[in-house]
This record gives sequence, structure tokens and C-alpha cells, in this order.
Amino acid sequence: GPDADVVAQYTKEVLSALDVRWGISHNEVIVTEDGPRLVEVNCRQHNMDFLPLVMSCIGRNIFDVMLSGYRDAYDSKIANDGGDAGTRDDKRGESTQQQEATSIVPSLRMHGAMMHLVNYEGGILQSINEEALMEIQNMESTLDLEVFAPFLAIGNSISPTKDICTDAGWVQLVNDDETAFQRDYDRIIELMPTLFGVAKSGDDGAE
Repeated sequence: GPDADVVAQYTKEVLSALDVRWGISHNEVIVTEDGPRLVEVNCRQHNMDFLPLVMSCIGRNIFDVMLSGYRDAYDSKIANDGGDAGTRDDKRGESTQQQEATSIVPSLRMHGAMMHLVNYEGGILQSINEEALMEIQNMESTLDLEVFAPFLAIGNSISPTKDICTDAGWVQLVNDDETAFQRDYDRIIELMPTLFGVAKSGDDGAE
């Protein structure tokens, strides 16, 4: 997006300020009218499997980048100690592809998003809009999706989504056509309020 460079540079500065130098991190930044603002820094792998999504969108992933960084640090140490770091054909800096691997903002190959399914209702789960879920599953942009078990068990008590720990599931979207990607994204937003029907407290269960 248009803010990618700004967010990437801001995140890099945050990690430098916190002296995070090695390993994986995932970070949350909100872009405001006054610029990017930090929400959190997590010095660990994210629990979600983003690998298929990021490989489709940018052709690389955080694990490969981390290992490459460790490898280059090792090669540099060997060279500084007077040893031979090797003559691997894939050594960084020898091709456009390798330069791309170290750029802070990689080139976008496809449009992608991780969407969290928002539940708008609280009460006893009475119905699941399977038609809407099938529509989402069959969308051109849908790479993968999951609805969490509590939202698939009729009779279970569910609560409205208020944060990432209370969402109803997720959808990964990928498409090289920006128009089609945006169409599917907007349609999922439109369908979310219809996904789960509940019997609220005091209802007799009839709809």
C-alpha cells in the first residue's frame, strides 16, 4: 500500500531503538493522521502460518530472511578472521534477486491480506450461514480460511468480537488482480454480520 515504505522504516527504527538485532519479530503499527504509531513488538514468530500468504505476495518469508542474515554474519566473521567464506553462487549482492532479498520493502507480486472474521452477535449460537461461508471459500481470492470451533457448535454461547483473541476465524486472500482482490475483500466485510445467528437472553429460540 501507499504507506508501506513509511511503516517499514518506522518499524526498523523502533527495533533499533529497542536494540532488537537478531531473530524473528512481528510488530503491530497503526497508521494515523499524524503518522505511524507503535502498538506492540513481539520478539518471536507469529502463531499464524503466514508462509503461503507471504510467499505468494513477495516471494520470500521471515524464516529464509533470518537464516540468510545468520549465514551472512557467519561468512563475514570468517572473512574478517582471514578464512574463506566460500564462493557460493547465491552470495548476496551479486544479482538483482539477491539485492531484492535484503531490501526493506520487497516488490509486491500479488495483493494479499489476512482478514479476521468479526462476530457481531452475542448469545446462544442458533444458526450458521453456511451459504455465506461457502461463498467466501469459493471466492477467486481465497487462499485459505478457518472458522474457529466455538462458532461451529450450535448451542454454544458466543460473544461479539472485541479483539484478536475473540474473532471467529480468518481468511487469507491472494490475487494478482487488484480489482478482484478488493471486490472479494469488500464482499467478506459485507457478509460478516450475517455469518452467525444467535438466540439472545430471553428469546424462545424461534427466529
